Amino acid sequence: MKKRLIIFIMMLSLFLTGCGCAILHIPPNINKKEYENAALDYTRNEVGTENYDYVSSKKIDSEHKEFYFSSTDRELEFKTTFELMYSPDGLPHYEEIYSTNYYQEVYKFYENRVNDLLKNSYSNITHKINNDYNIDIIFKIESKDDIEKYLLAVKDLNTIFSDENKYGGMRRVFACVTDSTNLSSAKCSYDSIYSVGIDGNTTDSSNEIREGIYKEIKDYCIKIKGLENLCEKIEIDDIYLNDHKMTYDEASQYSVYISPHSPLAVKYDNNTYYIEIKESDGQSVFAQYLTVLGISYTISDDTISFERDGNKYEISGKHENSGSDATTFKVLINDSEYPCDYTKYATGYLRLNIDNFSYILGLTYKIDDSIHFKN
Repeated sequence: MKKRLIIFIMMLSLFLTGCGCAILHIPPNINKKEYENAALDYTRNEVGTENYDYVSSKKIDSEHKEFYFSSTDRELEFKTTFELMYSPDGLPHYEEIYSTNYYQEVYKFYENRVNDLLKNSYSNITHKINNDYNIDIIFKIESKDDIEKYLLAVKDLNTIFSDENKYGGMRRVFACVTDSTNLSSAKCSYDSIYSVGIDGNTTDSSNEIREGIYKEIKDYCIKIKGLENLCEKIEIDDIYLNDHKMTYDEASQYSVYISPHSPLAVKYDNNTYYIEIKESDGQSVFAQYLTVLGISYTISDDTISFERDGNKYEISGKHENSGSDATTFKVLINDSEYPCDYTKYATGYLRLNIDNFSYILGLTYKIDDSIHFKN
C-alpha cells in the first residue's frame, strides 16, 4: 500500500510538472536518529581537531533542521544544517544536504580578536580592509616610532594566528606599512612600502623587517620623521624645453602615462638628477619632448622610434606582471644598446638619469629651481 502511494504521488508529480501546475512535494519519513547521526559525523569530519560539545537541535520546518555546537577549547559556537532537497532530475527524489558555518564562525572569532587588538593598541595608525576571507591591515607610518609600533603589531598578530593554526587553515592576512594619507584606498600589494604575511610564526623577525623597511625608505627617498638621514631628495616640479613648459597635464594625450600629481624630476643625495618616467614605457615622455623639438616619431607596441642627426633611436620599456622588478627599459642607438642609469621605484615606474635623458634627445640643461633644457 505504501509503495503504491509513493508511486501514485510520483506519477502525480510528473503529471503536474507536465501541465505547469504548482507541485506539492511531500518529503519522505526519514528516521530521525539516522540523519542526526549523519549530521554529527559530517560535523566531526568538517571541524577536524576542534574539541566541542553537541548542545541542541532545532527543527526549522519539515525539510530543515539545525544542530548547535559549542567549542570546549574557546568561546566559539557554530551550527550544522540538515536539509532535504527535492531533485526533479531523472526519477524525482530527495537528497540529504549538510552544511556548517564552522569556518565562518572561526573567521569571525579571530577577526574580532584582530579588531580588539587594533582598536586597543594601534588605532592611531591602522586601517583594515576585508577582501572575502583575506585581510589587509595597513599601518600608516610618519615617524621612526611608528615603524617600531608596526614591528610590535606584527608580533601580536602572529601570536593571535598561531592559536588559529592549531585548528587548521586560516585566512590570508597581510600587515603592511605605507606613508599614504589616503588609507581608504591603500592596498598591501600596490600602495605599501613593505608587506609582511601573518602566518602564525612567532619567531622574532623584527630586525629583518626593520632593515627591509629602512631599505625601502632609502631607495625611494620616503620622508619619515627621525629617519631623514637615510635619504635626501629634492623634488622639481617645473621643466622647460626651449622655454616651453612641459606640463604633462591631465588633458594631454599623455596623461594616461604621466601623473600630474608627482614631481617631474628628483635629485638624490648623490647630487644626481633623475627624470620621472611613468608606467614603465616612457613613450609619452619622449613623445612630448620630440613633439616640441619638431622630430617625427613612431610608436609600436612598447617602443618609440625616431631619427636625430642621422642616428636611429629605439626606446622600449614595459611592465610585466607585478612588482617593480618586472619593469624593463632599454635604449638602442643604431641597433646598439646605450647603457642607462635608471632607478625602479614603484610598480611600473622608473627614474632616468638626466644625463642619459639629455644625450638621447641631444639636449643641454641648466638647473636652478627648475630644469631648463635647450637643443
